Amino acid sequence: MDGGDNRITDIWADRTPYAGEGRWPARVDERTVEPPERWVQSACVLCSNGCGLDVGVKAGQIVGVRGRGVDIANRGRLVPLHRDYDSLVKSG
Repeated sequence: MDGGDNRITDIWADRTPYAGEGRWPARVDERTVEPPERWVQSACVLCSNGCGLDVGVKAGQIVGVRGRGVDIANRGRLVPLHRDYDSLVKSG
């Protein structure tokens, strides 16, 4: 992530206040182990919300995940349920 809070290492950092429907600002969280060649749209299946995710791919391997800012479920956030993204991405 460039600037801002790092929700991967500090999941309980300052919160973004919820100001009502349609007013929760987007914040795109990202975790990569190396720069991907491309991003593939996907969705998380670890709970019933189906948060929108982009999966970073390089040489046929997953090398990163990021939230999708346009998604209405997570507005780009990677939730604490996923705080160990290293289990999803290729080990370095």
